[in-house]
Amino acid sequence: MNILAIDLGSSLIKVAIVSFDGEGIKVVSVANTQTYGIKSGKITSINDASNSIKKAVNKVKENLSINIDKIAVSVSGAYTNSVTGYADIRLDANGSAITIKDIEKAINAARTSADIHSDQIPIHILPYRFRANNTDNIEDPLGMMASSFRLEANIITMNKNDYENIKQILSNADIKNYVLVSSIYANSIYCLNNDERENGVAIIDCGSQVCDIAIYAYNSIIWMYYFPFGSWHITSDIAKYLTASNEVADKIKLQFSLFKDEENSTHVEYYKTGSQTLDRVSVESVSKCVNMRLTEMLECIYASIDDSPYEKFFSRVVLTGGCFKIDNMAERATPKFNNKAVRTVIEKNSVFYGDNEIFTMPEYTCLLGLCMYSCGFHTKYELNSSGVLLTRQKTTELEKIIDFSIDKEIETKNNTSYYTNIDVKEQKLLKIEKNDKDEVLESLKISSNEEKSEGVFAKSWKKVCAYIERIF
Repeated sequence: MNILAIDLGSSLIKVAIVSFDGEGIKVVSVANTQTYGIKSGKITSINDASNSIKKAVNKVKENLSINIDKIAVSVSGAYTNSVTGYADIRLDANGSAITIKDIEKAINAARTSADIHSDQIPIHILPYRFRANNTDNIEDPLGMMASSFRLEANIITMNKNDYENIKQILSNADIKNYVLVSSIYANSIYCLNNDERENGVAIIDCGSQVCDIAIYAYNSIIWMYYFPFGSWHITSDIAKYLTASNEVADKIKLQFSLFKDEENSTHVEYYKTGSQTLDRVSVESVSKCVNMRLTEMLECIYASIDDSPYEKFFSRVVLTGGCFKIDNMAERATPKFNNKAVRTVIEKNSVFYGDNEIFTMPEYTCLLGLCMYSCGFHTKYELNSSGVLLTRQKTTELEKIIDFSIDKEIETKNNTSYYTNIDVKEQKLLKIEKNDKDEVLESLKISSNEEKSEGVFAKSWKKVCAYIERIF
């Protein structure tokens, strides 16, 4: 079975084609293109967004001649809402075995009971907290004898107009027969291990312009929220502070953490917008600018969770998304999340075959989660965006699926806590020798002539990128 996954990001549209043999997933092709027509997670131009998707899909299909069996497309948290529904189903008074039809009936009853506004369309109905007779917190009610059956469900919805707009851009891009998947749901499928799913965890995906938040408990997402901020806003802050272009600011943002333990005299040289005079800024000064924005983000995120009725349902936090590659995010976030255990390290999920750098890159976790979703690695039961009941037992095609996790990879780490206060990549960066840092500092310089020449600037930037690749 071949799957096409499309992650509609505000900065990049990422696409992948994978094959699934019933046991594992193999990545066939991955590509991305610059996003146009989508800002802060929402469509701003039908034509631009459609063209961006079409370009990305054509790129990932280049030189391939395979049939696509399933397509999954991400939906930003900027488009979704989360409401709770309840269902209490009466079975035979003398008791009877709970069937798939009983579970589906309960899920639909939960949908009816929820306060869903008339302009909202459910894209996921995720049941959790099953109860049969007087037994609470049942993991799987199927086949259990009971005279009554109860469940709670998290219902993820989106506005009808937004739904139609997404349908339009996908139709214009010749994308058909797809399912829509909440981006934070896809992230949770890829990132979380068994222990986190069972004991409760907050997962936060902060990308370029959107930060999605969810609480995962009872083996399902039970609550979600979002903020319209991300790494682009950090770049913008630096650009305004230095009176520099976004391109120069982004370059400095990606590099400054390399030198955070240096003396205050460490500087980065750059040219202000429209100036031919070389300027200098201290790493300490840039750090303060970045720290202010990151602190604000983390405080907003935790405040939203603390205001919800679900703060008590988790004791751990997982940070993913490109924004959280900046600086020592786990160390920063721990006190902001009431000293709960925080991790930023993304491990390869063992359901995937082979080696690929994207397996451990936080900006690709949504895309990989979409692939897993289409292969059946969703929650135990779900009513999807097409109104189809998904179960692990539903089709013989998925009989080989087991509950994959990354626990075994974690156990192989010698005396290393899975939740670390310092990102692994950060630890490597802190060990860079002085002469190497000088090389990067030199690479950051942009001469007045180079600033006017895209080709020379690109070469300078490639030099920095090549150095980063050597580090990682």
